[in-house]
Amino acid sequence: MNLKSLIVFLGCALLISSCIDTPKNNTQYHSLYTAATPVVPIAQATPYTLTETFENGKKAKYSKADISLTTGSWTFDDAIIGKQKTDAKIDNAAARIRNGAIIMNFDVYDVTQVTIKHAKYKTDKASAWQLMLSVDSGKIYTQVGNYIQEDDTTLKTDSFKINITGRVRFKIIKSGTARINIDDFTFQGIGDPGIIAGMADTVKVDTSLSKIKSKSRGVIIGPDAPPAAGD
Repeated sequence: MNLKSLIVFLGCALLISSCIDTPKNNTQYHSLYTAATPVVPIAQATPYTLTETFENGKKAKYSKADISLTTGSWTFDDAIIGKQKTDAKIDNAAARIRNGAIIMNFDVYDVTQVTIKHAKYKTDKASAWQLMLSVDSGKIYTQVGNYIQEDDTTLKTDSFKINITGRVRFKIIKSGTARINIDDFTFQGIGDPGIIAGMADTVKVDTSLSKIKSKSRGVIIGPDAPPAAGD
């Protein structure tokens, strides 16, 4: 190769070398393309409806005792499970209260509304009862709405707006010797009711704590109830 050709070759080599972007400090350069981050949908809380029908309970004496029902353990104080033809009921059974109460021994979570069917028993005189709620697992109760007057043997339905976030339990108190029937005690709410059907929630915890998650059984998931004026 003559000198002129060599000079031309070296000049081309230097020109090509100057066009190459050499990484500095051993830095590795990557493509600007990155895979899109998958979007995970946020689960929406589902409305629930949970009804105590009193169909699965057995209690024939008025003495105070705890009984197992579909939703959990209830205390029946001067109350029984009425299965007579004279009991106002849906299907085969209803709670019958004399001078006492029926009390939940478990909590339900995030309740928005409670609906109760009720009537006076047989030819008994008119009387009244009240719904009470507790947010501290039964330590302190407060009244919900007004007293409900019972003067008809035909079942009526009353709804109570609740809208409580967290745990809550209820009891119905009745005074006097006239008897009443209570049936289809229905809880409506949003999310997980937090109970296992047939088992009482006996854990005593502060209401500010997160609720205990449990798989729910016997819960009917459906659309929320239409707004009600409440009692």
